[in-house]
Amino acid sequence: MKATTELNEYINADVLNYIINNHNVYNLEDMHCNMLKTIQKNLKYDEEKQMYYHKVMYHKKTGLYGRWSAIGSNLQTLPKRIRNVLIKNICLDIDMVSAAYSIILSVYNNQTYDDDMEQVEDYIENREDWLERVMEHYNVDRKVAKNLFTIVPNCKGNPLNVWKYENNIKQDDDDENIVSFVEDLKDEINEFFDDMKSEWRYAETTSRWIHEIESQILGKIEWYLNENGMYFNTYIQDGGLVLMNDKLNDTFCKELTEFIQKEYDNVKIIIKSFTDALEIPNDIPKYEYMPFHQQDIYTNCLDCSNQSI
Repeated sequence: MKATTELNEYINADVLNYIINNHNVYNLEDMHCNMLKTIQKNLKYDEEKQMYYHKVMYHKKTGLYGRWSAIGSNLQTLPKRIRNVLIKNICLDIDMVSAAYSIILSVYNNQTYDDDMEQVEDYIENREDWLERVMEHYNVDRKVAKNLFTIVPNCKGNPLNVWKYENNIKQDDDDENIVSFVEDLKDEINEFFDDMKSEWRYAETTSRWIHEIESQILGKIEWYLNENGMYFNTYIQDGGLVLMNDKLNDTFCKELTEFIQKEYDNVKIIIKSFTDALEIPNDIPKYEYMPFHQQDIYTNCLDCSNQSI
């Protein structure tokens, strides 16, 4: 048995059609191009919102617990640079800041646990300093630096070595302060998890436990959004895309954070900027909707795989 839910996923149909018909310009992989064509095939028009959408089913891969994973062709599965351009001016991206560590510290604060969480607190309080240190020493960008600390709570081996291998970092002269901090951080999280996991029925691994708490918080966020006339368009791990609304701004996120912190006192919700997206012209053609059964699926869109959809 698996938990399931469904969302209406709104998309800029003009942009979608333009990307499909110019897929060679953007060097899209066949898999992603076919996903876009499948989304276009299933588009419906919402007269009230005057936008196009398709329905997306989600399930939890592990059964009743964990993150929501989208099924089929959807924005969650597409690369960020494609996803972001398809929902520009339609959605805003809300996110939990440093979700895994904020969740760990929040749960720690709600438990009776003898040891302290100095390393987790250090990372949350000095996150930018640690990221800058990793970026400077290993000459990597912020995204890659963040990936190191994403690996730590879920890593069975040496997090730094795993991170260097996954990101093809050949540098051998490690910063001893980073080495020591990452090892202590991992040990602290593992000790806490080992002591407490008997109380959590879904906590077979650290990652499954964190993902389930993320999902529970996401449910609370969704309830609060709905109560204020706002709706998720797409679930994305520890946050998601929310349909634009005049109320959805930094002030609202502060109020939402206060609501979440009644139970998870270190979790903070913010609006993320869309920093990575395909560039498209401003004057692209309007998409002319036609029920799919009336379309010639072999000629309506350029075929990037020499196969029908």
